[in-house]
Amino acid sequence: MIVEMKNVSLIREGRVILDRLHWEVQENEQWVILGTMGHSRVKWFRKNVAT
Repeated sequence: MIVEMKNVSLIREGRVILDRLHWEVQENEQWVILGTMGHSRVKWFRKNVAT
């Protein structure tokens, strides 16, 4: 397993964005995280995935 996140929640300004997310990325899988301009996809990736 490359990435494993268990029971991850994200609340921003009182709004639930993620609620008890469980996510696994296995070797040779490809994932895409989509969002509009101005959202912090790269910042999130660096904080949660990148070494």
